[in-house]
Amino acid sequence: MICGIDPGLSGGIAFLGNNHLEVLPMPISTLVIANKKRRYIDILSLCNIFIARNTADYCFIEKQQAMPNQGLSSTFKTGLGYGILLGVSNVYFESVINVRAREWKKYFGLSSNKEEARALASELYPDYKHFWKLKKHDGLAESVLIAHWGKHNGK
Repeated sequence: MICGIDPGLSGGIAFLGNNHLEVLPMPISTLVIANKKRRYIDILSLCNIFIARNTADYCFIEKQQAMPNQGLSSTFKTGLGYGILLGVSNVYFESVINVRAREWKKYFGLSSNKEEARALASELYPDYKHFWKLKKHDGLAESVLIAHWGKHNGK
């Protein structure tokens, strides 16, 4: 079984086997710090997700990087989430492979338009398209495409 991860607070985690697909939203917890609600990746829930699916050997995770004109706080939060995902996934998987968005999207002929990813995931996995029917669930569709890419190109 292959795991595909689209990092980020609205990202997703997909487990793809021969006749099996499981799609999960990124586990998130909310903390109140200085009277402000902050959302973070829930590490314990992430561990439990990986423990329950310990038959996956390979994990493909989209490589994150700072974007031009992105603020320092946003850059730090992106890096923190990505670091959590890398650290935890390296504990549970035999092999964790970073893949740039440009690489897996080029394979599928996709642009940066998230709607294209949702449409393609629906075409490839029509029985699961209800998981990403809303625009805000594009991370779920992208996690499936990353897992699909990994299954066919990553090993």
